Amino acid sequence: MTDLILHHYEASPYSEKIRTLMGFKGLSWSSVIVPPIAPKADLLTLTGGYRRAPVLQIGADIYCDSALIAAELDQRFPARALAPNTAGTATPLLDNWADRILFWQVVRYSMGLRADAVPPALIHDREAFWDHKIDLDGLKADVGYHRGQITTGLGWLENLLGGADFFAGDTPALTDLALYHVVWFFAKADTTASGSGLSLFPALSAWMARIAEFGHGTRTELAPAEAIIIAVSTTPAPLPATGLAHPAIGASVQVLVDEFGTEVIDGTLVHIDDTRIILHRDTPQVGTVAVHFPRHGYPLRTTSIQGENT
Repeated sequence: MTDLILHHYEASPYSEKIRTLMGFKGLSWSSVIVPPIAPKADLLTLTGGYRRAPVLQIGADIYCDSALIAAELDQRFPARALAPNTAGTATPLLDNWADRILFWQVVRYSMGLRADAVPPALIHDREAFWDHKIDLDGLKADVGYHRGQITTGLGWLENLLGGADFFAGDTPALTDLALYHVVWFFAKADTTASGSGLSLFPALSAWMARIAEFGHGTRTELAPAEAIIIAVSTTPAPLPATGLAHPAIGASVQVLVDEFGTEVIDGTLVHIDDTRIILHRDTPQVGTVAVHFPRHGYPLRTTSIQGENT
């Protein structure tokens, strides 16, 4: 089973990263739209509790986290590969900065701009998910501050990019997609608010245009129930040959999300290596599925072994 099913929603920046990668690689894929707020029953049926977008489904294999999804697609479709994040370069640091710092600056800025119009249901959903209160008045008051932080970062990127086509040279790397989806998010919010967007950053503007030309590949809509039927009717792929010895292999474990949020995903640990964790989950709704997580940022709680995280 090689059909690609992307569970996503249109306004999701991390989903835009993967939609753009689909376009770069010229892939055909099925689109399952998930709600931006809970309940997300169909998605949780597949993931076991992971509620973020995007999620990639290939048969009965479920891939969580956009960085892992990008790596999986690059491995499966190498004909048009991303440039490697070469050791000794700044690209891995840029990936991390884009996802963990710049993204949240843009979220705060966007929410501050829309403070008077944010639906209460969205606020309640995010407060429950992030496990803290959202101060809309404070975000509204700090719009100028957050925009200044963002534009300072964009200035760094403008200088770093210089005259190159992409941040790794002539070919886009994962870094380009990690930065693109955040800059895309900012540009949409800022221009909607009659801001200058990227007009002060000509190199970044040209870089954005080059990436936007990739498009999103060939997209076909699919109902959530059909995606579940596909999972039920297939079995997980064979495990990678890169597995490491781990005392919890075969045991019931929990995967947590280190960055933010309250998700806890239960399953049987069947594989772990330097980059990936795989759980098998058996449920009446979908049978056996393999749920894949990155190793980085996803602690493994081995509850049967002294309750420690590894």
